[in-house]
Amino acid sequence: MPVTIAKPFTIGRYAVMCDEFAAFVAASGHNTYGDCRIYFGAGYERQSGRNWRSPGFTQDGRHPVVCVTWDDAQAYAAWLKGHC
Repeated sequence: MPVTIAKPFTIGRYAVMCDEFAAFVAASGHNTYGDCRIYFGAGYERQSGRNWRSPGFTQDGRHPVVCVTWDDAQAYAAWLKGHC
């Protein structure tokens, strides 16, 4: 059975890496103000002071970015659209 998608959309093949997200923040000036929400078995809890730059575990620029908000993702996608 054929499937029709009514609106155009874009999807990434690979995860966004920390270095890529950092380049976006530096170039766009986007304010990433969100804290991380961490899953603790019974649900998610907001962890103040943790964010995509400091998620609470070791990461480098080649790791997928974490602790970004919906607004961050939307801003990144809009910025990327203008650069591809």
